[in-house]
Amino acid sequence: MPEQIKKIKYFKNKVPIYMIMRDYHIHKEHVYNIWNNCKRLQQSKKYELAEILSIDKKAKLHIPNLSSIYKSIYLNKSQDK
Repeated sequence: MPEQIKKIKYFKNKVPIYMIMRDYHIHKEHVYNIWNNCKRLQQSKKYELAEILSIDKKAKLHIPNLSSIYKSIYLNKSQDK
């Protein structure tokens, strides 16, 4: 267990929470999580999941070929003349 977490746990009911937040640059919820022995997920796993979801959404989207769009626009303009 890292030294900072040990100190934060030691400060429970001894030091006001705002001082812990200020000294360790963490949010109040994180202090409570440490006091309640809640484990936090590593950010890398969260970002991997977000990346997988974005790839999955892109795969579901159908992006038309731009050359076919330009051809249809060109043909429409030439027919209007």
